Amino acid sequence: MTRLKKRIIIISVSAFLAILALVYPFFWIGERVALGFERWVPQYEMVDISALLEKGELSSDDYRVLYEQTGLSKLAIDDMLILEDGKEQILNMQQCFFKDYEITDDNFAIFSHFYEVKGIYPLAPLKDGDIIISGSTEFSWWNMGHCAMVSSAEDSEIIEINGFGDYSAETYIFSIMKRGNFIVLRPKLDTETVAQIVEYTKSELLDLPYDATIGVLSRKYNEEINATQCAHIFWYAYYQFGYDIDSNGGTVVTPQNISNSQYFDIVQVQGFDPYALWKD
Repeated sequence: MTRLKKRIIIISVSAFLAILALVYPFFWIGERVALGFERWVPQYEMVDISALLEKGELSSDDYRVLYEQTGLSKLAIDDMLILEDGKEQILNMQQCFFKDYEITDDNFAIFSHFYEVKGIYPLAPLKDGDIIISGSTEFSWWNMGHCAMVSSAEDSEIIEINGFGDYSAETYIFSIMKRGNFIVLRPKLDTETVAQIVEYTKSELLDLPYDATIGVLSRKYNEEINATQCAHIFWYAYYQFGYDIDSNGGTVVTPQNISNSQYFDIVQVQGFDPYALWKD
């Protein structure tokens, strides 16, 4: 090795270590400051909703009360009332909605945490293509959230990608049921289109490596996708069918952006204020 090559290597390594020495404390301090996730819990009174659930037909005011008391929208309430034990499930969800759960945190990657409740929070009946958004994931000082898509409601399977070193894959929904908060969204699209989007995601967008810099160090959209992140993967799938589900149309798409998209209806809210939700 020539003296010039040795000098270049030494300079390169020194520059890398110098940048690392500056960047690492910045993210470390950010992580320490950000720790302290708080799950929203109703501060208003829990009321008896059993009489409402016995009514033959619910009014808009009835649905509003049920939403405020359970986090379940009209879509979820209607789906559950046709179940044999649906009323009991709704009453149980009301108890869970008002419960002040103990929160634990898991450091799943460098500077990265997600927050869980101790226990499992019940979900409303899901459909293929539902999107589940959580605000309970942080990278350093940034509450980046998490996003997943229901790929098979019957088999309790979702598609997700979690963080650095991970790949997009089909997993099981039980991890979402422990999240510190979440919003379940249902596409305002016809069943056939939703099925095509789910199938495209399963056939074309699995086994992609995680890349948090998409939209910053690379283009948001490339015809040949070779990396993704938890919100980008579903934005990309919908974009193939002509739908931009990024609510602010920015260079980077986040779970929060998708939670505010015009293309979805609320199914269920847990750990978020049912009216404030997670606004951009």
